[in-house]
Amino acid sequence: MAKADSSNPFSKKHEAIISEFLGIPSRDCNFSQKDPMRIEDLVTHFVERYDLERPKPEQILVESWEAVFGSFSERCYPVKLTDSDVLIISVTNSTLRSEIIFKKKELLVKIQKLNYCEKIKDLVVRA
Repeated sequence: MAKADSSNPFSKKHEAIISEFLGIPSRDCNFSQKDPMRIEDLVTHFVERYDLERPKPEQILVESWEAVFGSFSERCYPVKLTDSDVLIISVTNSTLRSEIIFKKKELLVKIQKLNYCEKIKDLVVRA
């Protein structure tokens, strides 16, 4: 076992194990010699890499809610778009809920015609 120096109670081996466990670079880590990047450039790169400027289906749905649901739009609202592309909406009025369920296929077609919403495959109506 390597002997620790007087200022450090741990050996290099122990220090490497601790660094790895904590997820921090060890003292002997060779950092790349890349030039620093401006934060604006880093953000731009991040936005482009993850396509964050593309409108999200949730945003399109909210903006088009009245066009899709017409006179129902003021009495129902979107709750969630699930990872499995199911739109969940809330309707508190039981009569309106039945009417929306009756028109479900027609409403789903309207929703799928919206940009970025074509993957939505089902509409679930909840109280």
